[in-house]
Amino acid sequence: MISLTRYRGFGGVSLLMSLVCLTFAFLAATNTLFARPDGHVNRGWPEPFSGYWESCGMPVRFSPTPHVSLAMRDANDQAIVILDPRLASETDWARRAFLAAHECAHHKLGHTSLQGLLARRSSSAVVLDQELSADCWAAELLGRLGHDAIVRTLSDHFYRRGLYSPGDGYPSGINRSTLIRICGAEGRRLRQSQAEP
Repeated sequence: MISLTRYRGFGGVSLLMSLVCLTFAFLAATNTLFARPDGHVNRGWPEPFSGYWESCGMPVRFSPTPHVSLAMRDANDQAIVILDPRLASETDWARRAFLAAHECAHHKLGHTSLQGLLARRSSSAVVLDQELSADCWAAELLGRLGHDAIVRTLSDHFYRRGLYSPGDGYPSGINRSTLIRICGAEGRRLRQSQAEP
């Protein structure tokens, strides 16, 4: 069996890195799903939630991914958010909006930097911390922007998963649900305190 981390091909670059580069090239060729900051709208899709461009400003691409959503950098090292086509359904509007904010959080919190990616590979505890901090950042942002229905819907979505965790350090549904509710409430509190004279 060939070890992906030991095999050296393609001019000294590991096979694993070659696969990552091919993935970047594929994703760079996919279409942008939501409006870009320059105002161009592709396929007539609106931004994932009102306030997305002011708070995140990253292109969101519609491309198949085994993880439903993904934060990554394209071939030009531009931060992008990938959403799976399964999220295009009108019934998935809240999940689509929350996952766009969650993936944006991974970029904003430095999880997609080289240091963040190396840390993530080192320990499942780092994966847990990154996932929960991205959930909290997203829920607080959505709460501050007045998207309480999205926060509630996603908290309920994860609550229904119960103690299930997909493994590899990812938190359980109950953990995610609780944190989303708490951080969303903090965002709502911040919004309300800013509205008071």
